[in-house]
Amino acid sequence: MWALGTAMISPSISPQEQAVLGLASQRSLLRARDLAELALPTAVLSRLVAAGKLERVARGLYTLRGRVLVGDNYLDTHGGRIDSA
Repeated sequence: MWALGTAMISPSISPQEQAVLGLASQRSLLRARDLAELALPTAVLSRLVAAGKLERVARGLYTLRGRVLVGDNYLDTHGGRIDSA
């Protein structure tokens, strides 16, 4: 295993999974549409959640497993939007 940002990456995962974990290590929250903008299949998110590498925090929102969201990075409980206030 080797580290990319704060994500531990196993050499046995696909290049797509590595790209998603790298992106997740740079952002507090990763949106499913972020992957679509980069032409990455959103099915990668489900695989990484099942593998315990990502957590689904709301519909379409993911974060690295174990990451604590505080301050400006918490979810509005009414709709899963990022509350920036």
